[in-house]
Amino acid sequence: MALHMVDDPQDQEEYNDNSGNSGGRQNSGGGGGLLALLPMLFGLFGRGGGKGGGKGGIIILLLIAGGAYLWLNNGSRGDGTVSNIAQSLFSQSGYSYDPEQFRQASVYEGLEDNNNKNPLPEAVSLANYAPQRKNQGKQGSCVAWSAAYAARTILEASASNADPDAFAYSPAFMYNNIALEDCQGSYLLNAMKFMQKSGAVPYSDFPYNENDCSR
Repeated sequence: MALHMVDDPQDQEEYNDNSGNSGGRQNSGGGGGLLALLPMLFGLFGRGGGKGGGKGGIIILLLIAGGAYLWLNNGSRGDGTVSNIAQSLFSQSGYSYDPEQFRQASVYEGLEDNNNKNPLPEAVSLANYAPQRKNQGKQGSCVAWSAAYAARTILEASASNADPDAFAYSPAFMYNNIALEDCQGSYLLNAMKFMQKSGAVPYSDFPYNENDCSR
């Protein structure tokens, strides 16, 4: 059964209230959200083993909180909201988050961990099916590396029990076809659609070049 994710109406109302200046809680660059988490964090860091353990944890927490607060309120990093912070972190690796792109992806019912339906092992490793790790360099191609080089290769190796390094798929072939303007990242959904439509080619046939995505 496919599930569709929608915004929480109540959360949306609170957001609308906060976006104005007519009373209520104000959004001050993310500081309010950080302060709201402090009680929980104090509970986690404050449980120290032995004498002074809790105090040491609280001191560390205060240092982290202070640094985070200053970072969130740094004008050069946007308004400090969670979405802007996430976008900033993602863009550094090449993944571009667009809510409209995200809404196009179907979300499916999770597997139930019981003996009657979809019994799953406690742990599983894909290491034997994974190709050797490589470096994407300065190019924002993490989506292509994770989708084509890693996931697609793992699927093939697990199905055929072949050596993944012998046929690992090219991240460059995918990325050069779906990269955003000026090689500034790509969308994971587009990566899935591209593989479905155009497939993948071996790394040996289309080597990776971190300085070019136009080939």
